[in-house]
Amino acid sequence: MSIDDKRWAQRASALQFQELEHVRATAQQWRVGLGALTTLLSVSSVIAAPNLAGQLASGWRLLVGALAFAGLLVLLYGTSEAMRGAFGLPDSATAMTGERLRAWESAQARAGVRALRRARAGCLCGILLLIVAAVAGFAAASTSGGQSVEVRSSTATYCGRLRDSTAGTVTVVARNGSVHTVAMANVITIKPASAC
Repeated sequence: MSIDDKRWAQRASALQFQELEHVRATAQQWRVGLGALTTLLSVSSVIAAPNLAGQLASGWRLLVGALAFAGLLVLLYGTSEAMRGAFGLPDSATAMTGERLRAWESAQARAGVRALRRARAGCLCGILLLIVAAVAGFAAASTSGGQSVEVRSSTATYCGRLRDSTAGTVTVVARNGSVHTVAMANVITIKPASAC
């Protein structure tokens, strides 16, 4: 056995005494990163949600909201699992011997690795759910066209998406796809409509 082999064997032997420290240090870094990511995505959702929600029909609004809420909950779960990996759970106080300490540290390291795996899975699933929510929201908003309005003229009332407004006319596309062009001279009121 060469000198290098002996040194590597000594390092490998010393690692068993630092296993729990390494697992907890890694989990601590994941906890900090997941906490920051969850905070950033939560604040972004709170800022962007009202504008996007106003452009969606109620069915889409519920779906996108549920997906985003589920994504944030899964990210919170991942953060809590990273905390569990970083700090462990309190045990009952027992008198420690060398053998008990070895068994306890080994069990804590294994539990920390499992918690870290769940934290990573929670992070990936949460981000995936938020991406699906964003794509669904923007797809629903882009297919809905313009602002929903109710146009009341001297002859009829039309409700739908405002498509064009040229000098002298207003065009409304109804939910069934029919197009109504109304001369501005005949318009009595135009007001926003939440749904038609």
